[in-house]
Amino acid sequence: RLTEAKQDLIAVKDNAADYAERRTTLISQNVMQDLKRIVNSFIGFLVMFSAIIFSGLLGLMWLFATAWHSPNRELILGISMLIPLCLSAVIYLMIKASWQKKPLLIDTTKLISKDWQSFRHGLDGTADTSDEANR
Repeated sequence: RLTEAKQDLIAVKDNAADYAERRTTLISQNVMQDLKRIVNSFIGFLVMFSAIIFSGLLGLMWLFATAWHSPNRELILGISMLIPLCLSAVIYLMIKASWQKKPLLIDTTKLISKDWQSFRHGLDGTADTSDEANR
């Protein structure tokens, strides 16, 4: 009987180790995906701010260099500044939508919350969660 108990404890230890390994792998994958999203968002913001700066500089160049004496200087200035600003707005909206769609570390948080609830209510899954004694 003691041998069976040892075997059961060894099996529990192995199962717990496998479970922890799987969870660690899932959490590390989720964190890496979110880090990639952060890097992509950072690059998007750099492009966006560069386009805004480019728009301002381009507008000043057109205004003081070639377009100053042109009869259509408002049109030239407006178009040359509007294109990078529209590009910046599109990039900003894309980044904002991607982060609203899936917040930072949401998968990892759900996974940890699910694990916590499993441990809290019992590992076997047969615990009656409505019974206050099991909470």
